[in-house]
Amino acid sequence: MATDPICNTAPRVNRLASILAAAPKLFVFEIVLAAFCVDLLTLAIPVFTQLIFDKVVVHNSYSTLHVIGLGVVCAVVFEGILSFVYARHIHHLSATVDEHLTRPVIRKLMALPLSYFDSRAKGQIAQEVREIQTIRDFLSAASVASVVDLAFMLLVLALIAAYSPVLALVVASCIPLLVLLSLWLRPTVRRSYKQLSDRHAAFEALLSEGLQGIATLKAMSMEGVWAAKWGAVHQAFVTSGLQAKRSAAVEDTLLRVIQRIVVLAVLWIGAAEVLANRLTFGQLLACYMFSLRVLAPSTRIFQIVMGFTRIQDAKKHLDELSEIPDESAPSSTPRCAFAEGAIHFHAVSFRYDAHKPMVLGDVSLTLPKGAFIGIVGRSGSGKSTLARMLQRHLTPTMGHITIGANELRDFELVELRRNVILLTHDAAIFRGTVRENILGRLPAAGEQELWQACQEVHALAFVEELPDGLDTPLDERAAQLSSGQRQRIALARALLAKPSVLVLDEATNALDAETETMVLANIRRSRPGMSLIVVTHRGHVLADADQVIRVHDGRAEHADVSGVLVAGGAA
Repeated sequence: MATDPICNTAPRVNRLASILAAAPKLFVFEIVLAAFCVDLLTLAIPVFTQLIFDKVVVHNSYSTLHVIGLGVVCAVVFEGILSFVYARHIHHLSATVDEHLTRPVIRKLMALPLSYFDSRAKGQIAQEVREIQTIRDFLSAASVASVVDLAFMLLVLALIAAYSPVLALVVASCIPLLVLLSLWLRPTVRRSYKQLSDRHAAFEALLSEGLQGIATLKAMSMEGVWAAKWGAVHQAFVTSGLQAKRSAAVEDTLLRVIQRIVVLAVLWIGAAEVLANRLTFGQLLACYMFSLRVLAPSTRIFQIVMGFTRIQDAKKHLDELSEIPDESAPSSTPRCAFAEGAIHFHAVSFRYDAHKPMVLGDVSLTLPKGAFIGIVGRSGSGKSTLARMLQRHLTPTMGHITIGANELRDFELVELRRNVILLTHDAAIFRGTVRENILGRLPAAGEQELWQACQEVHALAFVEELPDGLDTPLDERAAQLSSGQRQRIALARALLAKPSVLVLDEATNALDAETETMVLANIRRSRPGMSLIVVTHRGHVLADADQVIRVHDGRAEHADVSGVLVAGGAA
């Protein structure tokens, strides 16, 4: 089975090469051959020019003119055909690189732990993914061009040397000049493009944040404050863009100066060679046109080197991404299939960072199988931390958790999360129909099961009132639905998956008290064997709970249900 280059553990310098190596060897060879033949056929015009002046004009030979002209026309037509073949193959190579780069990046992102996304702005992640596309473009175009251009440049230099070694030295002098120019410009270009990349990421992150929180901005009349903040970030981004363009302008200007000096030197010294009868006029014109053929690929190679400098940040992001361990990284311990049972917390302690205090300390609990468990406590007490541990989004700093006779870490992660489902208050509703959102990972589920899930969460009434019922399309974030309706669709999606343990972390807090109580009662009645764990601040929903756990000051202990009802679920 082939591995993704983005996911392997090869040294950094080999990762981009491994992506190119994934392309079929014969296919790449055909591209290189076609590109070289195209470049080779472009030499027909300089040779034709030399023969016109040295053979046709001097000897007044019409027959030679027509023969040479027809030959060059054939070469031009053949060049056009090969150029088309080359362009087609390049597009296929681009698609191959895209398949071996972009798709694995998305798969890698999906395999990363939640902590990665919690520590980064979503806009920044999106910008870094878009930056990786520059690597794809660079590899698909530059990788082949650099090989062909280097070989062609050496060939043309040899042809010029056959005419005049002096002119070959003049043309070859552009190579060390371009090397010195690239060494001088690389640090400046890299700094300017890194700054541009960082500020673009900050701009994208702030824009994404503002669009996601537009309702809050309007409700708090904060549009002006956010617009001013956005303006400052945008101005910094524009300034960085101008600096990058100045660097590009300096690079382009110096390139043109070097090219023109070399061309002028070829004509100047070449004319002297003609006057000294060491070169014919036709040969001088051919050398002049050959020199242009050397300058073009040498300039492209220089631009490829500078382009590689510009993609260093994107390559760095690719390297960093590939080195982050997957959430379900391979383990030396054999994984076991999920088995139902009571949930036990064995002296569990947890901190988010080694330098921060414990959020939970020495928690030992038993949550019976099939029970209705309530977890209450003040905000920030660690309730959600307990819930997230059950899906291994968080790992205990000390102690361990078991389900039945098996430790949580011994289960296959996918199997664990299919059987222990965690639903939060802001569970996402995705672009698509109501049906697609409820089906989730079970697109083949039956119609009866789907309607049953809707009935359990009291969603039938509002779903039937939608324009197309279950097939009603939902916009981004399902803005046409109320918060309570969105929560019930997410809850129906969770129930359709038939979990062994359902953890609701404030997942019904947008419902009115009566509807919330009925929904939970429905779930308990229709799924008696399923463990239901409800994290809440609202004590009334726990009236029928089998157990209530109160979390406070990093401790978790059993509490009296009646006391929780009186306190309202907070303390």
